[in-house]
This record gives sequence, structure tokens and C-alpha cells, in this order.
Amino acid sequence: MSHCGSSALLKARRWPISDHDVFQSSGGFFVVWWRMDRAMLQKHLAIAERHIAQGVKLLAKQEALIAELDRHNHDTEGARAVLATMRETQTLHIDDRDRISRALGQ
Repeated sequence: MSHCGSSALLKARRWPISDHDVFQSSGGFFVVWWRMDRAMLQKHLAIAERHIAQGVKLLAKQEALIAELDRHNHDTEGARAVLATMRETQTLHIDDRDRISRALGQ
């Protein structure tokens, strides 16, 4: 979608387009959201749940690594930074799962 049109177009909040919608955010960016059928949402939910389960295991491994480094008086700054990023990613996976669950009415 182009920004070279009229300002009236840019002031609009939502434009329905066949199988997806285009929204304009408050910052002027455009967001495209595709509608998914129930079967596709269920597949995405399974993927999100798998990512969460994998994340739990990876977080435990990273925490164990940090504990091992601590026991041997090694620097843990880098490992802790990685752990923080992993926790942020896990939060995103959980948010994604919750969003999909809501879309499925669960």
C-alpha cells in the first residue's frame, strides 16, 4: 500500500480486503492481519505450545549453565544476557499461545 495518496486515506483506521485487513497504527505504520480458519488456528496453537515446551527446557539448561559457571567462579554476564533474551522470547511464545487460544474461544 502506498503513502502517496490523499491524506483522507491515511486518516482511515481500517480497510477490509478479502481475506485480510489493513490497519493504520497511531504511529502511521500499516499492519496487515490475515484471517485464519479454525484448523489453521489450531495448527498455530500446537506450534506455539511446542515452542513453549522447548523454551522451558532451554531455559532450564541455560540456568544450569549459569549455576555451573558461578560454581567455578566464571563470568556469567554473557550467559545472563542470553537468559534474559530467552525469557523475553518465552514470554512472546506464551502471549502468542494465549492470543490464539482467545481467537479459538478457549
